[in-house]
Amino acid sequence: GTGFGIGLSRACATRKGLAPVLFLAMSAMHLYSVYREAKSFSLATLNRQRAHMLIKDFLDTGNVSSVKEVNVQERILNRPWLDSLGAPNFDLGARLHECAPDAESLSFLLKMYRNDRFIVTYEDTRIKIVLRSDASSHDCLKAFLQADDFWRRYLKRGKRHDRNRALLKESYRYSKANFANFVREADEKGWNTNSVLLRPVGRRVVWGDALPHGR
Repeated sequence: GTGFGIGLSRACATRKGLAPVLFLAMSAMHLYSVYREAKSFSLATLNRQRAHMLIKDFLDTGNVSSVKEVNVQERILNRPWLDSLGAPNFDLGARLHECAPDAESLSFLLKMYRNDRFIVTYEDTRIKIVLRSDASSHDCLKAFLQADDFWRRYLKRGKRHDRNRALLKESYRYSKANFANFVREADEKGWNTNSVLLRPVGRRVVWGDALPHGR
């Protein structure tokens, strides 16, 4: 390596214009090696992108992919800030008044999610998720499962400027019936479902049993 470097330095000294070319080539090689190194890591925690990918496979096949399979597919260069290409665009940690702008909507949602610590709804042409103050990682993951299932139903039968409550109820029933199996398989495949890194974590809402003294 040292000898190679000395040879390159001598070549650059004798040939004009070679240094920028070598700089670009070496930089490209360095970036590629960093990329391959990053891709070689297999993380068992679930960020938004990996969670969507895992849920997509579960909805497609009924099975949960392994940690390695999902990490290999995870995007690093191609818009990694997106949850997942083709995944629903939703607001996690939405404000309650954004999801229920009137008393009737609030009553409907609180009744449907009375035993849950999250709310998933479709309002103002977007999927919105409200997290209760005591929501756990599993609650967030269950909300993701319902949101992804709702999105699939919406693409087939949904109406853009409608609240799509029938689809919302169907996706709720699906997540309620299949979430335990999803988590069990994910744990068996080595996923850490108790450490779900789904931003944001600060905006929470208090309702139901989370109120002081249960009021």
